[in-house]
Amino acid sequence: MEGIAITNVRGQVVFANHALEQLLGYEPGELVGQCWTSFADDLNLGPETGEDDTPGRYETRLLHKRGVEIPVVASNFPLSDGDHEAGTLSTFTDLREDGLLPAVTDATTPVLAGQRIASIVHELNNSLSILTLQAQILHRKGDLDPKLTESLVAIQDETVRMTTMVESLRVAADPHNVQLKPTNINMLIVQTLELQRPLIDEADIELQLHLEASLPTTEADPLRLQQVFVNLINNARQAIEASPGCGKLVIGTRLVGTDDGAPNRIQVSFSDNGPGISPDVMPHIFEPFFTTKLGNGMGLGLPICQQILEKHDGRIWAEENSSSGATFVLELPVVEGCRDGDCGPVRSSNGLHPHILVVDDEPDVVQTVGEFLQQEGFTVTTATAARKALTLLERNNIDLIISDLSMPQMGGRQFWTKVHQSRPDLARRIIFSTGDSSGRRSLAFLQSSGCAWIEKPFEPEELLRLIDQRLESEPDLASTRQEVAEAA
Repeated sequence: MEGIAITNVRGQVVFANHALEQLLGYEPGELVGQCWTSFADDLNLGPETGEDDTPGRYETRLLHKRGVEIPVVASNFPLSDGDHEAGTLSTFTDLREDGLLPAVTDATTPVLAGQRIASIVHELNNSLSILTLQAQILHRKGDLDPKLTESLVAIQDETVRMTTMVESLRVAADPHNVQLKPTNINMLIVQTLELQRPLIDEADIELQLHLEASLPTTEADPLRLQQVFVNLINNARQAIEASPGCGKLVIGTRLVGTDDGAPNRIQVSFSDNGPGISPDVMPHIFEPFFTTKLGNGMGLGLPICQQILEKHDGRIWAEENSSSGATFVLELPVVEGCRDGDCGPVRSSNGLHPHILVVDDEPDVVQTVGEFLQQEGFTVTTATAARKALTLLERNNIDLIISDLSMPQMGGRQFWTKVHQSRPDLARRIIFSTGDSSGRRSLAFLQSSGCAWIEKPFEPEELLRLIDQRLESEPDLASTRQEVAEAA
């Protein structure tokens, strides 16, 4: 949404993004080569800094192509090439829209904007959860008309698409945060290739997949990791297109051990048979703004990939292939004790029906989740308020609780405290559902409580996996449930 311009030491624009071109009324590429004075009479290219020497934000006016002045908030960031000044990166936020930036000097404005976005994300994710679960409930009934089945698949596909859009909104509110969840890397690669397949086919690239079937899961932010995959696939495609002959892209996954006794790691490799990376370029490929794509790239793709991998406790590097082309390898940690196929249901082994309490202030969410769990063989009690749930706990033998984190009057944190005071064993078996756990306070609580949590809209299978995991962690639960059943 912000306009971005990069100017060289002579004040000439060498890059302007689409948002800035739209803001100033210029055609794509028309600003490049112009001096910054053509659209700004008072643009301080020496960075304004605050007390902590960080680039500051100041109000100024830009000149539209038609001569109209546009009020903006500007920030300048100096760029360097080694020891020498190389230019300036400037960002511009349009102030004409009411409420976009109501008080530039108010330090709480970004916080309030983030809170508004978090609130929107929470509401949207509630609705998406209902759509996802209702489609699953209908789909699992079986014996459906083929056209109805096709419609349900379309609903689920569109729900996934909307979920990605909502996730992008959350990421925009907090671009430095990652939301880790159990992730199947092989499946994520296949999903990414579904999006990239038209471009790969158009470039006439032979695609080979060597995905290790027994690959364990990892903790990852699927959206951020998919961003890395897309970047590496695009880089390989562009490298292949720049060299003559038939192209080939090989994507592989494998589990690798370590020599120092540390836990195993997951490796993902992207190998192409393009022109490769020259020795003089190799040391610089992860440096910001370093690019060999003249006129077609800012040199930020690989540095961003590196930052994302670091936030996953992973790493990324490049290798020159022995024959031709290059290979990019990324490594991720393994989530111990949860290999694919090892986290299956435990509820069917003893024929019992664990009793689950579902708590959410949205009646439709409570009804849908309850109906889905009943269909899966659980006994379900529901409540639309935390205080009502506490009363129900006194009257029922509850084995596990699924509770919304954000509720009016009494929120998830207060609810957990009350349960922990009376039933510390049950407090360990609370699964919190949340539309946005990116807030620092929420994340700190979830981690310190030891409770599991799941992001809305959640996949039904992921919810069942967490339920089984929580029940399995209590060895005395099965015998307790058996005694209750016999007494009844």
